[in-house]
Amino acid sequence: MSFLHTPARGRPTLVFDLMEEWRPVLLDSTVLALTGLRAVTVDDLDDGPDGPWLSPGARGQAVTRFHARLSAPARGWPAPPARRTCADQIRAQCIALRAWILGESNAYEPFAWR
Repeated sequence: MSFLHTPARGRPTLVFDLMEEWRPVLLDSTVLALTGLRAVTVDDLDDGPDGPWLSPGARGQAVTRFHARLSAPARGWPAPPARRTCADQIRAQCIALRAWILGESNAYEPFAWR
């Protein structure tokens, strides 16, 4: 099952669909922060079999910054209940999508970032 990605055997396309609403806030902002703060530069790229790869140190920085972003408050409109972190809000969105797919709710509302 998928809404945005082409389903293929062995591909978690529904997960990819759910990731789309989080990509700009979590992934893109992490990459922009790493490059904007010059925490990762062109010197951190190594040649890999399919093109450039991040060096082990740069990968560690990316993972650390991404985990910090997951632990940050989710700032949405309307404000999420009980000061949820981004990780908590992702979990809540997964539960809401599941409920809609199973017919337990009438609609799925994506998280609206402010």
